[in-house]
Amino acid sequence: MRRDGDGNDGRTGEGQTIRTREEFESSLPLFVGGDLDPADERAVEGWLVQHPEDQELLDAAARARVVLKEHGQRV
Repeated sequence: MRRDGDGNDGRTGEGQTIRTREEFESSLPLFVGGDLDPADERAVEGWLVQHPEDQELLDAAARARVVLKEHGQRV
């Protein structure tokens, strides 16, 4: 996603966007794990700008990651 003067508009300089909630949800484990490239990270951030109600999904993914790590799972 491309950031402009007033924030993130949901697009990358390469034209990457997240078009569906399914794409957003599938990106969450990689996002919370720090495994996305910068353009894809900005795509997730841009989705959240446009869909702030989905912050709950991101928070849940982060909590799930913590729980898995606490139980010895490789994440």
